[in-house]
Amino acid sequence: MFLRKKPGGPGWNDGAADVIRCAHEQFRYQPAISGPAPGDPAAWMAVRLIPGPVAGFSANARLSARDLTCSRSDTVLFSGLSFELRAGELVQIAGANGSGKTTLLRCLSGLFTADHGEVLWNGSPINKVRAEYTAALRFIGHKTGIKHDMTAVENLALEAKLSGNSNGFTPQAALRRLGIKRTEALPCRALSMGQQRRVALARLLLSSAQLWILDEPLASLDTAGQELVNELLQEHAEAGGMAVFSSHHGLESGANRFTSIVLGNE
Repeated sequence: MFLRKKPGGPGWNDGAADVIRCAHEQFRYQPAISGPAPGDPAAWMAVRLIPGPVAGFSANARLSARDLTCSRSDTVLFSGLSFELRAGELVQIAGANGSGKTTLLRCLSGLFTADHGEVLWNGSPINKVRAEYTAALRFIGHKTGIKHDMTAVENLALEAKLSGNSNGFTPQAALRRLGIKRTEALPCRALSMGQQRRVALARLLLSSAQLWILDEPLASLDTAGQELVNELLQEHAEAGGMAVFSSHHGLESGANRFTSIVLGNE
């Protein structure tokens, strides 16, 4: 990923490596090998961000699903499902409509109880380590959950205040990272569905949660938005985070450890 810094501006160090804060991660920046000369006051120089581990993320964190069976009415959605997610890993849940993707994510989040089996966080059932698990988790459902009469900035400021889990990233910076800074003063009802999705996803950048569980995070997004979510997921994994997400779209993942689980018959 690249950012741009203005020569002579905050953080400019004439080509020397430095440390900056971006989203919930720490990065070293290195000037790109091409671009305007640092002495040009009107120029902006691209810098490459190199992710590193985030303080507070546990290298031993793991989410385990053991022999899960879930049903809706009299229909079994999936049965005998087991997998384990560790720090630095991504798991994509795929499958046809009605195959149980949302049900599985709600089960992993503790919002739904499986008919059989259990979900564990660091080896303990999540209902026995509820406070610890909730602190480590950020769940974003298929619905955006934003307040439409509030602006994007107001929604994110409220989120940061209620969660008490901010990492120092401002709502304005989060919106800029999601590519919708220019809409920050508009009520969310005036935004497109794709822009509203970006506001919802910006919550991730205000959270220090190690585990992300995301239900269809690419819904309503254009190609650029989908690529951005792909970047966020990869950066999170490279920083020692972990994520489970559902999607009908394939992920072009550069993560070292990426798994796709398909429910039902495609």
